[in-house]
Amino acid sequence: MASKKEELIILVRLSIAPENIPVFLEALHDCFSHCLEEPECERFEIFQNSSEGEFCLLGTWRESKQWFIKEQLTKPYYEPYLAVTRPLWVKDLSETNLGTGIIEYLEPVPVVEPFFRAGVK
Repeated sequence: MASKKEELIILVRLSIAPENIPVFLEALHDCFSHCLEEPECERFEIFQNSSEGEFCLLGTWRESKQWFIKEQLTKPYYEPYLAVTRPLWVKDLSETNLGTGIIEYLEPVPVVEPFFRAGVK
């Protein structure tokens, strides 16, 4: 039996002042586009709380946390994104909620099979 490829879910939670959202989204779009071109990137989605400048970035990667930190986060296209957006962060929502940093790394529970609605995979 072939071994299952690693999978990693990346959850980034940020709060941006409403007046800075257009600048944030423009910088994010450039970075987002590069991420989607990576062969290891399975999915990358952006969610926003409509009443506030709270954003959740959700990505699925077919690699390990160690690979993501060493290989993916060191890609040159993150530098311009962070240079533009980091000063716009009102607060890092990860620090106040689930995690201790800007990125939360979630890995599948190996003893639980993924659940899909009938006909969806």
